[in-house]
Amino acid sequence: MGAFAPRTAAALCLTVLAATVAGCGGDDHGGGAAAKSAGTSAAASTAPATGPTRLLSQQELEKAAAGRAELPGWTFMTIVGHTADGDGNTPALADVRRFPAVKPAACQPLSRMTTSGMSNYQVHALTEVVADRDSDDDSVPGTNVQLTAYEPHDALKVLPELRAALASCTSFAGETDTDHYTAPHVVPSKRIGDDSVVYDLTTVLEDDPSVDAITGDAPSGTARVPYTCEVVRVGSVIAVYWVQAAVGQRARIPQEVVAAQTAKLRTA
Repeated sequence: MGAFAPRTAAALCLTVLAATVAGCGGDDHGGGAAAKSAGTSAAASTAPATGPTRLLSQQELEKAAAGRAELPGWTFMTIVGHTADGDGNTPALADVRRFPAVKPAACQPLSRMTTSGMSNYQVHALTEVVADRDSDDDSVPGTNVQLTAYEPHDALKVLPELRAALASCTSFAGETDTDHYTAPHVVPSKRIGDDSVVYDLTTVLEDDPSVDAITGDAPSGTARVPYTCEVVRVGSVIAVYWVQAAVGQRARIPQEVVAAQTAKLRTA
């Protein structure tokens, strides 16, 4: 089984402890020159949905989460929600209106998606697991898979606003003074589901004791940890996939996980 590779504390703040928002988010460190844009057309936001066209309940969303039945040879660790095995918890979802504002506002969709898997719109149901390929190689990072249920009209806005933020933001703050995210950029990719975008970015950890556990560097050092994030809309559900890479390498999201989860959401 591969190693559990969670996002930083900021990334888990609004998912594992969804009811607590006071310490989450962060102000932007500044916009910048537009990044090279790639991915799907804005027309995807108005194309007929291939997934659920209604708001899913927590129970419906949990049933729509892929597991060992869809991905034999994989292990799933529950972070939020309940698995088919009965493990897990029920999230207490925070009111998006209470989330800390990000400045400049244009960076807010990217900051929220990266640090919490959410957006400017209210999430009504949430699940998150870490998917690991069955293996004895603990150096292979797991893939965080988060599903969020939106009102259909809100789900349509999430990806276009994320792309706009990726085109203008160069860095933004993490949860603490010692970490921030930098160099976000769109990665060319084929469209998945009704709409999708893939982006890379780097988490910069400065003078953080967790640096030693991630990189083997001295705790007093600075680490630059690369991440890849793939965001897929299937009807009214937004699926978010995160993978952390080893320093100096590019993270790769296992497409068999994305394909299996997308296929199951189409029948939700």
